[in-house]
Amino acid sequence: MAYNRNQVAGLLSATEMELFVASLAGPIVELDAAALRSQIRRTRTLRDKSQDLLQRQRLATRDRTGTKSGQSGVANERTAQKVKAFAETLQRFENRLGLLEAREAREAARAHSLRGQPRAGRVPGAAGHRPLRSPKAPAIAPQGGPAGPGATSEGARSARHAKQFEASRSKAIQGHLSSRGRTSQARRDQRGGGKG
Repeated sequence: MAYNRNQVAGLLSATEMELFVASLAGPIVELDAAALRSQIRRTRTLRDKSQDLLQRQRLATRDRTGTKSGQSGVANERTAQKVKAFAETLQRFENRLGLLEAREAREAARAHSLRGQPRAGRVPGAAGHRPLRSPKAPAIAPQGGPAGPGATSEGARSARHAKQFEASRSKAIQGHLSSRGRTSQARRDQRGGGKG
């Protein structure tokens, strides 16, 4: 049977008691995944420390009394209770973190699957759906005529790409990079020339 707050009040220090209380049904729902991971680390450290102490106490009791188990003694019993209380606390934190991680994974999967689907009420061809191009723009530029705003001829496409390239400052960036490369190469050449 799990320990309650009253049963561990005399066993745990104030700091340890805070961890125990944070793992109970009411307070634990307030913790996010990061806080739960932090509490798990702290609780695991305290549990391991108590387990080590219990092991040392049992060995000392075995040497002193000659019993095989080494489990006699009030100190041993209190330490064993602390180990159990920390184990229960750790289990509650880990269970809650598992629930949060499963929920996050479901939400991420749902968001990923919805990303490729059209939004509700925006089905192409349905009433109220805004067309992709202006009704005034011609669908295809007339043969031999000038390319209109909706034209998709090869020449119009390459002109549009050239304009976007100009606007993106790519030439300035490329110039800077090639200049830096030439400067670095000149320095390497100078170092190599000085050795010979």
